[in-house]
Amino acid sequence: MGLTQFITDIHQPTPDKPWVIKEAFSDLDGTMVGSYAAFHSLMLLASFFSSQHGFQKNAAEILEKLIYEVREKNLIQPLLHEPEETVTALAISYARDNSIELDPDFSIEKVDGLKQNIENSFKPFSGVLAFLKSLYEADVPFNIYTNTGPEDTAKRLIKMGVPPEYITKIWSRVPIDKPFIVEQWHDAATEAFASKISPYTQPKPNAEPFIDAQRRGVAADNTLFIGEGLADLGCVIDDSTILNQFSKFHARFAFQLAGAEATEFNAGMNEKLRAGHPIGVSHFNRCYPQALEHAGVAPLRDGFNTLNDLLANGSIIPCLNGPT
Repeated sequence: MGLTQFITDIHQPTPDKPWVIKEAFSDLDGTMVGSYAAFHSLMLLASFFSSQHGFQKNAAEILEKLIYEVREKNLIQPLLHEPEETVTALAISYARDNSIELDPDFSIEKVDGLKQNIENSFKPFSGVLAFLKSLYEADVPFNIYTNTGPEDTAKRLIKMGVPPEYITKIWSRVPIDKPFIVEQWHDAATEAFASKISPYTQPKPNAEPFIDAQRRGVAADNTLFIGEGLADLGCVIDDSTILNQFSKFHARFAFQLAGAEATEFNAGMNEKLRAGHPIGVSHFNRCYPQALEHAGVAPLRDGFNTLNDLLANGSIIPCLNGPT
């Protein structure tokens, strides 16, 4: 098989003309799980401290201070991937700096809605586990493709309740100056995922996983990628600047519309924390208003539930040794 092949027949999946999938990939944060809910924790913490000040300080003013501290101390990734520990440390720090006496047994349970919000950031979207199970039972490889580092990815998958056997490979981004060494894996709880890590260094958009699949004989027509952001879309199209006229796709793309809509709630906070890394359906639609009508993009209006419906009605057929 020649390398860098593209889809030869671009169409929406239907029972009469299904997508036959021999290998699947999915983004993680925002696509399979509502990770960005962790950013909302800062707003809940700001409201809590506003009440501790007798509401003499505006929550918005406190929020700006918390955002400044997160950025100044480089806590964005810890906030996203270890929100309970990070928010607790922020609370203690803010209280100390502003002469607020916290209960000696302070925990996230003391802040209205905070515990539930953090739990939601690790809760898989509806239909995710059922979809993974269907592919596993069909012997179709399922891979994670994420910009998140190896151990943070593995920890999130554990908290999501994803059985390790459901995952074939984890394409996880690592810094170019810090190569991934499986022998240095530190977390016994997630060790089952260690051997599945396939590190890469160039951030999305990057078609490397799909080109790798082609090298192994999996055609672009039989490769599925599920994502909810512009970077995800950019991984599968050869030139993301001209989507509406373009027909060169490295894989079939399912747009996790429900996930993009869920991340929209935290898009404003995300912009304050990570300017230049936009999330949410509004940004996607501003950049590509016709994307959801493009023949090469299958919109998942109810997220993975839509994918499961497409499996049930034969519009998507997971079949490792089936026809192309």
